[in-house]
Amino acid sequence: MKQTIEQRKNVDIQTVTVVKIGTKDLVRYSMQLAMLNRLLSHKLVTEKEYQKVNERLKSDYGINSA
Repeated sequence: MKQTIEQRKNVDIQTVTVVKIGTKDLVRYSMQLAMLNRLLSHKLVTEKEYQKVNERLKSDYGINSA
């Protein structure tokens, strides 16, 4: 499977982020994001609320995504 240069950059950036935040924080972030996704899928939060909480989670855990 060939990857474009852009795809490789994205993988490298995500890998660096994972190492930077640590395993415990990554697990906590992942669990909170999973719960947030469930709330959205069950229509218990709006798309706007989802985006707001998602941005807050990223900020709290230092997640930088493109």
